[in-house]
Amino acid sequence: MNTNVRPTPAQMKRLDGLRGVAALGVAILFHYSHFKPAQIPFQVELTKWFYTDGWSLVDLFFILSGLIFAIRYQQVIETHAISFADYMRIRIARLYPVHLLTLFLAFIAQAIHLKLTGFVPIYGNFNLYHFALNLLFIQKLYFDAGGSFNGPSWSVSVEMLLYVVFYFVCYTWRLQSIWACAVCGLVGLYLLHRGLGPEVARGILGFFGGVLFYRAFLRADSAAQTSKWRHLGCALLVAVFIVGGRADRNLDFSTGKYYIYTLFVFPIMIYLILSYALIGRIFETKPLTYVGKISYSLYMIHVPVQMSVMTLAAAIGWNYDPTSKIFFVSYASTVLGSAIVIHHLFEHPLRVYLRNPPTRRSA
Repeated sequence: MNTNVRPTPAQMKRLDGLRGVAALGVAILFHYSHFKPAQIPFQVELTKWFYTDGWSLVDLFFILSGLIFAIRYQQVIETHAISFADYMRIRIARLYPVHLLTLFLAFIAQAIHLKLTGFVPIYGNFNLYHFALNLLFIQKLYFDAGGSFNGPSWSVSVEMLLYVVFYFVCYTWRLQSIWACAVCGLVGLYLLHRGLGPEVARGILGFFGGVLFYRAFLRADSAAQTSKWRHLGCALLVAVFIVGGRADRNLDFSTGKYYIYTLFVFPIMIYLILSYALIGRIFETKPLTYVGKISYSLYMIHVPVQMSVMTLAAAIGWNYDPTSKIFFVSYASTVLGSAIVIHHLFEHPLRVYLRNPPTRRSA
């Protein structure tokens, strides 16, 4: 196997586009249920899956993260070309500023709503303890009593843990790190099966599954092998969807739907998007790759926007109609607009600054 094979720039764009679709699916469609509409506007067959099974897109994020980290960091960590301090500074600069901003936005919206109505919207646990957990970025690492403040940030706190584990696995085992990653994936599978911290377990399984995916699929070293894997991937994806379509639509997380998505559907889908230009070009389009670029801000801001809408409604007596198409479009536009502003005026400039502060530049 040729370990020097890497995805092309076009394939990396496809990953950005896929990440953009996942962020839109969670922020605009799946979590629209927070408004509790009696009927979802614009619900057609194409979007119905996002409303019912959009929870699984977080697991797609984990897989994509593992895949991208294997591409960008595994070799430099294995060769000890990057220190842990530099590695974590890059990751914290990437994630923490937007997390902190959206945490305070959620806190302000919930505090005002609590004063006006006597309860907080969407997520409970509005207390100092859970605020401290969020500040420390450990809000979903076995210490919490449920969702709090900017709830979706739970997955980012799990990712921070995974980044640390990934570094030490690659740094310690070096060229044998693939086997250690496989063990990590099995640990995640065991924890998930036993119900021991399902959110952390989902992250472990998805992330290290993404690392293994990179080795198993993207490093095929002959055209014949590539063609064989493509055809096998197509057949498996069709089979999974046929089985899934015939299965009970109420099949829930605990009875196996999660495993179908994480272990079969998403890896095969990613492989086909990367391997087939006809499919991949859809995800290379500028709108989708741009949404992928701002996907972190989009993912992190949508709940604070929802809380702000609910707080405004409570303050002025606005009886908004979440079944209205105008309301839906207004919400989607506000979330996208907010994500664009945050990304360009806050996330990106601050990330660049924190990665290379003036003291470091002068040194």
